Amino acid sequence: MQPIKLTEVFEKNAMAYVEGYRYIINQGSARSSKTYSILQLLHMIAKKPKKRVISVVSKTLPHLKRGALRDFLDYLVNDRAVRRQGIQPLNINV
Repeated sequence: MQPIKLTEVFEKNAMAYVEGYRYIINQGSARSSKTYSILQLLHMIAKKPKKRVISVVSKTLPHLKRGALRDFLDYLVNDRAVRRQGIQPLNINV
């Protein structure tokens, strides 16, 4: 099995989460893996047994659909654990 590719952005966000930071702000250029890395971390947090609500927000709905939603659906399609469970991602036109 191929290990999940984790970026430096992911590792810094994960460290901040583990250290208990309430807010973790990511700034940087486009295509720097911010959204994808944050979504990886949120997915890992969401899979833990403790129930929680996780919100991903953006300036506008079209902006959210073109960015975070598209990236998350792509992440789920490529997540081996999701595929092993036979879960089919929703087909959402973004």
